[in-house]
Amino acid sequence: MMDTMEPTGKEPQKNPTPDTGERLHVPDKVPERVLEDPHSLRTYQSDMADAIKTGQATVVKIALAEEKKREAIRKNASPVAGKNIMYSVSGFIFILLALAIAYYIFYLKKPPTVPAIEDNTPSSIVYANEATAIDVTGVTPLVIAERIRTEIEGTPPAINNIRNIYFTEVTGEQTTRVSSTRFLTLLESHAPAELLRTLEPEFMVGAFTYDGTKTFVLLSTNTYETALPALLTWETNLFDDWYGLFGIDISGDNQVLFQSTFEDAIIKNRDTRALKDSTGKIVLFYSFLDESTIIIAEDAVTFSEVIDRLTRSTIKR
Repeated sequence: MMDTMEPTGKEPQKNPTPDTGERLHVPDKVPERVLEDPHSLRTYQSDMADAIKTGQATVVKIALAEEKKREAIRKNASPVAGKNIMYSVSGFIFILLALAIAYYIFYLKKPPTVPAIEDNTPSSIVYANEATAIDVTGVTPLVIAERIRTEIEGTPPAINNIRNIYFTEVTGEQTTRVSSTRFLTLLESHAPAELLRTLEPEFMVGAFTYDGTKTFVLLSTNTYETALPALLTWETNLFDDWYGLFGIDISGDNQVLFQSTFEDAIIKNRDTRALKDSTGKIVLFYSFLDESTIIIAEDAVTFSEVIDRLTRSTIKR
């Protein structure tokens, strides 16, 4: 008869491990494996913590460890990054310097802009130191002559200066400069038509001051061969057309000037045609300064000055 086993309160072990005579050490808890990042660097704090745990930390060792850590950081610093920073800073400084130079050249160093001064002085056949306009709109030849004399005698040019006197007309709201043929027409001159056809629009009535103020007239022609014989024809009325403008005294013995004739005369080594008074003094003459410039004048000094100025202007051209 089999004995009945009484329960002991313990569960029977399943698959018991055979007893080999050796005891296996089973840790209470297997720690989880932590994968260490091979690229991570140990920090100064972790080094110090290890040293303190091991009891090997002293003030000197801690200081030495800190210095070694700093040295390692300096050695591991990227030289390329340092160079890049240096290049960046240098480039930035260069750009600032270039901008500063450009600003100085184009703004500070740039000379101040001087506004252009409009030259309203009309052109003249010879150089004139000054110019004056006279309005001849709707006036008679006598009034024109009076206005010219008033301009010359009232405010004469400075010594050795020439004043260009030019003339204007007003038509409606437009003011125009009077041409040579228009001026001779306004004077009601006896200039031959052959001469008028050769004249250029530009002409000049001038006043020259040296010992008193003298008057001269310049006309430009484009055909010398036609102008010369036309002037010879004009001699009959030339004095009558110009004495008022020149302010020549026609009282007393000078009345004879209206019947006098022009004759050849050499003035300043130039061939001229001159009109003389009863004493033999030249009161009016004309000549060609060149093949395109006719002068009508009253004295040799003015004649010489105009020749000199015309010569200088020709050389400059």
